[in-house]
Amino acid sequence: MTNVTEIDWKGENITYLIPFLGNSKKYLILLVEENSAENIDFSKGTIVDHEVDSVTGSGTISIFTEENYIKQTFEDGIMTKNSTSKPKNFRQCFDQAYNDICDGFVGCASWYSSPLPALTAIAYCGATT
Repeated sequence: MTNVTEIDWKGENITYLIPFLGNSKKYLILLVEENSAENIDFSKGTIVDHEVDSVTGSGTISIFTEENYIKQTFEDGIMTKNSTSKPKNFRQCFDQAYNDICDGFVGCASWYSSPLPALTAIAYCGATT
């Protein structure tokens, strides 16, 4: 992982902002308790896709969590629409990616020893669901 921003909230929680390699306006955001920073659960992350033009103030912000999908639409800096829905099979997609990768010792070792397989699964499932 490169360009990860770490924000320490007064010793209580740490927030990690992890940009996607192919899209600098899309981030994985992880909120981690200070004492559990070594055991991060990437499935509880939030994906934020910020597509609002900084000049015109128009565009969308999409927020993907395990429970919800929120899409906010802006025109000239004013939110014109805010919709919430359930994600379409994100969890099923993520579980299938886990099963495909962790089907033996080598696959499971790579899944648990590096965050990259899980992040790849999150990016893929977030983009396709």
